[in-house]
Amino acid sequence: RTLVLDPDTLEPVSQGESGVLAHFDLANWNSSLAILTEDTGCMTDRGLMLEGRLQGSEARGCSIAVDQLKQAAWNG
Repeated sequence: RTLVLDPDTLEPVSQGESGVLAHFDLANWNSSLAILTEDTGCMTDRGLMLEGRLQGSEARGCSIAVDQLKQAAWNG
């Protein structure tokens, strides 16, 4: 399960609002159950939309590809 949280308060935001992503995996009983990321996104009617990374955070994983796509769309 993924929650979208306000980056200042860490309270859940309304659907359609952007925030930082927290992932919960209750099946991971023998390790970390939750991860607070520096990824940003929002929940839509169609599911989670990944937007990128918090400003000033290190690029990692899929956010690198998202940033490249956004850059290409902006320049194209």
